Amino acid sequence: MFDQLKLYTDSVISWLRDQIVAKKMDSPLGWLIMAVVGVALAYATTIGEATTAVIVCFCAVGVFIVILCLKKPMWGYYMVILISTFIYLPDRLVHVSLPLGLLIEVLSYVVFFGVLSKQYRERINVSEFWRNPISVIMILQFSFFLIEAFNPETQSLFGWSLFFRKQLSFLMFYYITYLLLDSEKKIFDFLTVWVCISLMIALWGIKQQWFGFFEFEERWIYSDEQRVNLFFQTGFMRKFSILSDPAGFGVCMSSTGVFTLILGIRSNHKRNRMLLIIAGILILLSSSYSGTRTANLMIAAGIAGYGIFTINEKRTAALIVAFVFVTAALLFGPFQNNPVVFRMKSTLEGSNDASATIRDVNRHNVQPYIRAHPLGGGINTTGAEGLNYNPGHFLANYPPDSGYMKILAEQGWLGYAIHMLFYFIVLKAGLEGFYKAKRPEIKNAYIAITVFLFILLVGEISQITNGGYPYSYFYYPLLVIIYKLIDYDTPTPEKSNI
Repeated sequence: MFDQLKLYTDSVISWLRDQIVAKKMDSPLGWLIMAVVGVALAYATTIGEATTAVIVCFCAVGVFIVILCLKKPMWGYYMVILISTFIYLPDRLVHVSLPLGLLIEVLSYVVFFGVLSKQYRERINVSEFWRNPISVIMILQFSFFLIEAFNPETQSLFGWSLFFRKQLSFLMFYYITYLLLDSEKKIFDFLTVWVCISLMIALWGIKQQWFGFFEFEERWIYSDEQRVNLFFQTGFMRKFSILSDPAGFGVCMSSTGVFTLILGIRSNHKRNRMLLIIAGILILLSSSYSGTRTANLMIAAGIAGYGIFTINEKRTAALIVAFVFVTAALLFGPFQNNPVVFRMKSTLEGSNDASATIRDVNRHNVQPYIRAHPLGGGINTTGAEGLNYNPGHFLANYPPDSGYMKILAEQGWLGYAIHMLFYFIVLKAGLEGFYKAKRPEIKNAYIAITVFLFILLVGEISQITNGGYPYSYFYYPLLVIIYKLIDYDTPTPEKSNI
């Protein structure tokens, strides 16, 4: 009896596999399933609220995406990046707050398991991953985040758990990248995707500046008075494209614009050089529309850093002269009444700016607390996060206004030291790769990536430049690329797109 039942079960499973997997739903059963799902979606839309319909649609699409991520991890990898790019749009379109951040993390886990199965099937050796200095310092940093759970200053573990969960997903994405970007072509394909997505984000921001906002964007802006006050400053409505806010948009565009421009001016292929230079200029132009003064500082720091790293090259002098000339023309030319140029000029005020004075006072007041607490006040205890998760904490009312100050206040000088060691190891790996590489393509990629990472470190002085979507999913892969790319510096190169 049991043998007959097992035989029947096996035959049913085999038939289902043939109808759904082998024939890819192009079968009578597949048509029936899709018809039922379509009717269910239509029914939910007609009898339910808009929220219900949106959730049902996302669930249906989510099932398909999960299957795709498991079967084709590389597709899933880029799917995570693509979804993280548009994560802020649903709320603006339909005013429905969906947990898309959680969806992205779940998809990262799904891709992670798909990659692990690939690693098991192909017996991929990952010993190099665990020996690499960047991996070692990242694991050390992650271990410190675990220790922070026992920080006696932390009043609530909920804020810590949200931060830790996000960092875990980033660490997994870093590992996923190591296994998936296993050839020079895949690495340069990734860089191409990065530039294309950044250009799309830039063009959306340029559209907002030249032709105005979409109607749904205006509704979203003016639905919150605090948001209006943040976006509209000195007679200028700051642009944000499809990202979270103008500050995040400006930081992402300035760093990526310099990266793209460096790749363009160093490219040996005439067509690629023109395309990359045009893309770089457009991305940098869009950053100016964000009205983010940190973005202007980052662009200047990127050009200065590139000049220092390549001071022995003739084209470096030409780039610096051109940058100085353009900057002088903008700041002192006939553009004084332009609000975009006015925001750029305010960057030069430095310590004379009122907001900078307030920041200095806040930092001075919190310094005794930092010196007395080597582990800091705990994760997510400053700024808005502190008010949400640790409302009675000493740091809850302290706005860090800087990535470095946030690390110092929340993780203490021990956590700060680990972060500084991490930054040193990353920049050291980038510069070593640049000076060791022989092939122009590899050398160009190294210097562009290194300058990009350097720009982010400069931006941390007055802004929190890392941790947001989608650029965290570009930042962590670069940490893999920066130590794997040198392995492809061979006499018989693969063809790259950049």
